[in-house]
Amino acid sequence: MSLPVAIVVYRSVFQVPYFQFIHILVIFLVLGIGADDVFVMYDGWRFSKDSKEIKEMEQLGEDEDAILEKRMEIAFTNTIGAIFTTSFTTIVSFLATSISPIMPISTFGILAATAILVNFLLVVSLIPAILLANHTWFVKRRCCIYGLCETLGAELDQEVDFLDNNGEKEEQEQE
Repeated sequence: MSLPVAIVVYRSVFQVPYFQFIHILVIFLVLGIGADDVFVMYDGWRFSKDSKEIKEMEQLGEDEDAILEKRMEIAFTNTIGAIFTTSFTTIVSFLATSISPIMPISTFGILAATAILVNFLLVVSLIPAILLANHTWFVKRRCCIYGLCETLGAELDQEVDFLDNNGEKEEQEQE
């Protein structure tokens, strides 16, 4: 999603008509950095559930919406630094290539920096919304499509019950 927006900015706003085969490599950069950013945000979301503040709110019987808001606040504040640092340093490095006198290299740097900036903006705005929507509609099973949520939810709960903290399956104990 960030690449089409970046290309529009590159061609319309910056008015750079030059686009060659090397520019297609930006896809792989955005995929790598975007996947890393999403993983970091999701990991922060998962770990926010076990934070001291969330445990206290649950014990006090706070509203679920307030708990979700606090979880997202904790996840966002814990991950935004890492996401910003990786994106910013990569943007600066590609902007440094934009001063090259070689046209393909210079325009590649401009497009790559633009794509990574758009990627950063989309990750910090859309991924938290997607995480909250997923939690609200699927984890809590409030949205069911053709009654599949109850069936799939029960199977997923059984699957999750047998995972340890490292995501590896624990051996079931025979009773």
